[in-house]
Order: sequence, then structure tokens, then C-alpha cells
Amino acid sequence: MTEIETLSGRIAVVTGGAQGIGFEIAQGLLGSGASVLLADRAEEELERASRQLAALHGAGRVAHRAVDVADVVSARAALQHCFNVFGGVDILINNAGVVARGYVADMSPQDWSRVLAVNLTGAFLCSQAAIPLMGQRGGGVILNASSVSARVPDAGLSAYCASKAGVEVLTKVLAAEAAPLGIRVNAYAPGVTRTPMTEDIIASRADAKLRHICLKRFGEPSDIAALAVFLCSDAARFITGAVVAIDGGTMIVEHPWKPWNSHA
Repeated sequence: MTEIETLSGRIAVVTGGAQGIGFEIAQGLLGSGASVLLADRAEEELERASRQLAALHGAGRVAHRAVDVADVVSARAALQHCFNVFGGVDILINNAGVVARGYVADMSPQDWSRVLAVNLTGAFLCSQAAIPLMGQRGGGVILNASSVSARVPDAGLSAYCASKAGVEVLTKVLAAEAAPLGIRVNAYAPGVTRTPMTEDIIASRADAKLRHICLKRFGEPSDIAALAVFLCSDAARFITGAVVAIDGGTMIVEHPWKPWNSHA
């Protein structure tokens, strides 16, 4: 295997790993040789996902732990559980995320706080718990889930957009602070990707969204997983502090895209 393909011997924690992008990233990491702890709040889906991945990749390489990433005790316990089961932590994927829709004038403080707590504070707490464990092994990789919404915000998504903008700044600060320990920190910023969180957007606004995507399709979780595996591999060993857009070209155009030979 090439250095891009092999993560043999690495140990990963994937938050929000029970479905969608997190599940596909876990699948990709396992397929590249890593052992994976799935961490998620949805316990029933978490157990189902763990059984499915264990059947494919071996029970000895898959574990799971219920977690609320916004709770410091729960976050630390999940990272410690990975250490107890597998003997260390090399990779942390801060993928857990929630969304609350509503204009600022109408949004409840509780909804605002919950989105910031999961999307931003959760990444902070899990990273804080992981860094000492990675330091014991001479380094590691942290990947944070951002979004194109951090730079191309939508009305009605104030909390989500603000949380993802915060994730991007946190990524850069963590990259600087953790570099002396041999830890790289990057973020992936998906565009509209087919997951349970985006089902309603795709169903109701597909044509409008596709007009702003140069490649004329929505992302698939497997697209994000392929990027994550690369960023976790030694092939990306000189990449840190980066936010990598994976959006089919959403952010490179200001207006709806037209083919070069279109006269419309």
C-alpha cells in the first residue's frame, strides 16, 4: 500500500460516527488499516453502525462509546475509553454537528447555545482531551468538520454558520499550539452533502443549490471520507492549519454558474 492508503496501526476516534459523513470516514479509516472508536449521542444508531463495521473489518478493530461532545466529562471519558480499549489515540475526527434553523430575531437562546456547544465547544473539548494522549505517542492528527457555510453563510443559519467559522479559527490556533507535539490539525469544509441533516434542503431546494455548484452534483459522504483518509495519512505530513473545501466548486463563483458556451 502507498503512504496515502495505509493507516495500519493507527487508532482513531470519530465523533458523530453513527451515520452520514462520520460513518463513511470511519469506514475509510478502517479500510486503510486503522482501528476506530465510534462516538455518538444516538445510542441505537451507534450500536448498529458498530456492528456493521465490525462485521466488515473485524470486531477487534471497532469499538463504540456514547458521548455528548459538549459535556467535558463525557468528552474526556470517550477519549479515555479509546485509550483503554486500543492503547492510544492517533487520530481524532471532530465530526459531530447539529443545526438549528431560524432567523436571529426568532431563534431561541437555547438553540443558539446548543449549536455552538456541539459544533465548536465539542471540537475544543475533544481536542483538549486528545492532545495529551497523542503526545504520549509522539504525535497525531486532528480533523475538524467545518462547512462552506463558514464563508458563504445562509440566512436562517446564524448559529450554524457562526459555529463553523469558529471551527476554522480554532483549527488554525490548535495547529500552531500542537505542532511542537507532532500533532497536525486541519479541517474539511463540505458543501451540500447527502446526509440525514441535509435531506430537507435537497428535497426542497435542489435546483437552486445545484445552480451554485460547478460540478453539478451534491457531495456524497464517501467524497469527504476520501479526503479525510488522505489528511490523516503520512502523504499529508506537511499539511497543518489548512481548511480544505470539498464543495464541487461552490465557493469559486459569485453567481449561478453557466457553461462556457451557454448563450442563456
